Formats: sequence, C-alpha cells, structure tokens
Amino acid sequence: TFYEHLMTLNKWDGLRLATAQMIVASSKANNHLAGGDVLRMANNLIRFKRLRSPSTDSIPKEKREKLLLLTMSMDEYIQDTKDFVIDFHEFIFGRGNVTVSREQIVKAAEERALNAEKVKVRDKQHVTSGKHDDKYELKARLRQDPILGPILNETELLVHEALRSSKQFLSSEFEMQ
Repeated sequence: TFYEHLMTLNKWDGLRLATAQMIVASSKANNHLAGGDVLRMANNLIRFKRLRSPSTDSIPKEKREKLLLLTMSMDEYIQDTKDFVIDFHEFIFGRGNVTVSREQIVKAAEERALNAEKVKVRDKQHVTSGKHDDKYELKARLRQDPILGPILNETELLVHEALRSSKQFLSSEFEMQ
C-alpha cells in the first residue's frame, strides 16, 4: 500500500512523496477523502481572479462589478473562530442586515468557537501534531525543493494575494457602513 511504502522511506523522501500525493491526487491511501487540494485551491484563486478581470467577457460588466469574493485564512479561523465566523456572516448577509440579526450571528459564532475549542483539544493527539522537532527545517526544505518548491511557493503567493485583497475589501466595506 501507499502507507507501507511511505513508511519504508527516510523522513525527507517520505515527506516529499506525501506532499506530492496531496498536491495532485486522492487515492485509496486516504480513502479518496483528500488530495489535490493545493492545485485545486490555486486553480480556484486564478479562475476567480480572472472572473473579476475587466478583460473577461463571460460575465457582463455590471454583474462582474458585483461579484464579491472573500478569501479567509485557516490560521485566522484557528486563532479567533468567533470573529472569523462573524466576519463571514457579515460578508454573506451584509452589516446591519435584516435577514439575520446581529444577536443570531454572534450566537452562531460563539457556538462555532466552542465546537472549535473541543476539536483543538481532540486534535492535540492527531498524528500530525507536534511529533517532529524539525518541522520548520522540513518546511524550508520543501520550499527549496526543485520540483515541489515552485508549486508550493507560487500557491502561497496566490493565497497571500487573495487574503490581502479580502482584507482590503472588508476594511473598505466596514468603513463605509
């Protein structure tokens, strides 16, 4: 199996193989539940950016200008789930909306934050949690890898650009209201 083969490799080669697998494909090794996430994410960011581009003919200009895209960071979700959920709801419904009250949004955010805390406690025992003292070195080596590095680095740049754009949008929207 993929897992058995992975376990025969040294740490570095195993990480490269597992990273390559997660970049491009899902397989029986992970019950077809994960994989291709990195390429799919990069592709989605590129396509959404293209949709909003003035050179796009596929969407009329008046609709294209109304196309809003919010990119949110999992780091921010983990760091402050409640505020993350509130920002998400306010993006979807707008500030001061009449569809969902502020109290309902805050209640949903508090419930989600409570559930996220339970997951954090449970996930401290997850196989990926804190088993290697050299994880920063391994991440750096992946970024420098001649094959995987460019894919990971370019995807990271796309993500940071989308996050920056979303933060600017949220700031300008919230200042206007």
